[in-house]
Amino acid sequence: MHHASATVVAALLYREPMVGEFERLVEQFDRAFRDRPRTDYRHLRPYDDFALFAIDGARISLAHCADPMLQAAAAPGPDRARSALVIAVSFGIAEGLPVVLAERREALCRSLVEKVQAVFPADEVLWSETGGAFGPDEFDDVVRELCREAQEAPAAEDAIARAEAARQRAAARRNAAAQVVANDLPDLPHPMRDEAARIRQALYADPAAANPNLPQRLTLYAMDMALVVAVLPVGLALLTYNAFGKEDLRLTARAMSLTGIGFAFAGSPLAQTVGAYF
Repeated sequence: MHHASATVVAALLYREPMVGEFERLVEQFDRAFRDRPRTDYRHLRPYDDFALFAIDGARISLAHCADPMLQAAAAPGPDRARSALVIAVSFGIAEGLPVVLAERREALCRSLVEKVQAVFPADEVLWSETGGAFGPDEFDDVVRELCREAQEAPAAEDAIARAEAARQRAAARRNAAAQVVANDLPDLPHPMRDEAARIRQALYADPAAANPNLPQRLTLYAMDMALVVAVLPVGLALLTYNAFGKEDLRLTARAMSLTGIGFAFAGSPLAQTVGAYF
């Protein structure tokens, strides 16, 4: 809204009542406006919480709100605004007066807010515009709007808090259910454990257990040498096998037995009869 009758309104919000500070601001505003040379100035105080300064065609309103409704709406949180100082700048109602200040009402209002902030810093500043002159009735509308916004803010925060609490409860239930399922399963052995044990035993068997002891090894190689003397091919084959392969006493004994049987058969009459045919 940007027409000639628009009023610029600034609401400075505080956590504590500002009654004493409001009175000091009224005195400072009055003193500063009276000291301006060649100005048309009037100061009105229709209510204890409302002061009006008419200067050079501009109408400056300063009001204080410590409304119980605003305090009740702010009660849920310690950081809520419990009082407000309202500064409004608009055109004056007198005809024929300069309107330089009124035409620059937004800049004038911001300058006044900065001066108040320098002395009494506000927790928050809300800006708005309203049509027509700003009086006690418009001030009541501002108070009602502040109360409505204060009530909506706790309601929104309560809704967010309830949603967060519900989310945390749901997450706790999911975690509890997951823990129950995990603890219900017994500790079972792996199905391939026995197979793995057999594989490890085959791969990492004790070499001392597989090889014969010293007397057996001496007997083994003595038998190999005897076979080398008796039957060179058989003896060399067994000696090579035992030296580079697995030392097998039973294999050597079998070979020696078969060699002896062969020698016995070769000297028998049956062998000579069979040999006569070849």
